[in-house]
Amino acid sequence: MTSTNLVSTSFLYLVALLIILISGIFGGALARIYTIEFQKRGLPHMHLLIFLHASARITTPAHVDQIVSAEFPDPTTCPILFQTILSTMTHGPCSAKCMVNGKCSKGFPKEFQESTTMDESGYPKYRRRNDGKSYEHHGHHF
Repeated sequence: MTSTNLVSTSFLYLVALLIILISGIFGGALARIYTIEFQKRGLPHMHLLIFLHASARITTPAHVDQIVSAEFPDPTTCPILFQTILSTMTHGPCSAKCMVNGKCSKGFPKEFQESTTMDESGYPKYRRRNDGKSYEHHGHHF
């Protein structure tokens, strides 16, 4: 088996596990649709849309906070998670690819926010409390 086949096969197992986990976490889904794409170097990634039962829908900021965190974990109590998030889930420093009129087209850096809020369409703005801490990665401070 080639390394590409191994990666693709492993990815499909992870997709199946993810769908099972998500269905369990959210109490089942009415429907799901996904597509798997392959990047330039042959690595797969997935776009997934899940339609939840009305009873499982995320409708309050408190419910969002139970599922999503947009804050860094404590580097002393969760060092592996902290390093993973810092190295793979942060945006910056911006390059010419994402800059439009001198600003990041992705809206970074995000403003601090003491609590999660949801707009009229249900889109959340995640809690990002200002705890005074700053972290550096590739010369950029978060």
